[in-house]
Amino acid sequence: MYYDRETIGSRAIAFCLVSLMIMLPWGAFTSSDTTTNESLKLGNAEFSSGKSWGVNGSNDSGWILLEASGADPENGTPALGDIFFEFAPGAVIDNLTLEIAVNGTDGVWVNQPQLSIMDTQTSVLDWSGLGDLGRQNNFAENPPNLVDGILDSALKPNTISDASWKLPTGIEITDLVIEALRPVDPKLHLSPAEVPIYGSAHNPFDGRMYLLVGEDLIQLDDQSSKTIIDIVPGINGRSIFADGNSDVLYVGDSSGNMTA
Repeated sequence: MYYDRETIGSRAIAFCLVSLMIMLPWGAFTSSDTTTNESLKLGNAEFSSGKSWGVNGSNDSGWILLEASGADPENGTPALGDIFFEFAPGAVIDNLTLEIAVNGTDGVWVNQPQLSIMDTQTSVLDWSGLGDLGRQNNFAENPPNLVDGILDSALKPNTISDASWKLPTGIEITDLVIEALRPVDPKLHLSPAEVPIYGSAHNPFDGRMYLLVGEDLIQLDDQSSKTIIDIVPGINGRSIFADGNSDVLYVGDSSGNMTA
């Protein structure tokens, strides 16, 4: 009987140990799960980057003004400017489009721009040697009739096609201003003639001379093949003033009115 009691007692002890072994891991999992969740929350709060990336989507940056700086004409150093866009790690980018807009009237232009992708050095636009993009103040050189952007020639006989611009493909021109002068020969008289000169002024930018002769406004340019480069008839001017700061020519007529 003693042997049987010992066996029964040993079995009871063994059953209790097995029960404890099975229950303890469950208790450990239950308690550690809560601790792990708390540590994950703390870890996320401490190491989060503040950025969230979606599965997919699109991005329209809109128009961005790129300003280049650091140019040094003396040693030929160009101005530089760059733009960076951030994407999710491992993102696949497709349907990427790039538009370039310039507006010389608003001062948005660039001289001989070169656009490229920095990482791969892929050229997007190379305007080297073609002058300004966004404005063209001069014609392309075509000696001998067109030098320094100025066409100085007579019609052949009624037209002339020596002047041209170099423009990129696909652009849209919204404003085009051409200064077309009418060079003339001076009038000849076989007898002395009295011609009243009411006033004069000079252009501070190109040096041309404005004269109020009789009822007409005459423009003189000593560098042109014909000295008289333009005549505005019937202006009835009596006084004239060239404002170099605002690039405006003021003329007062015989009636006391002022025009610019």
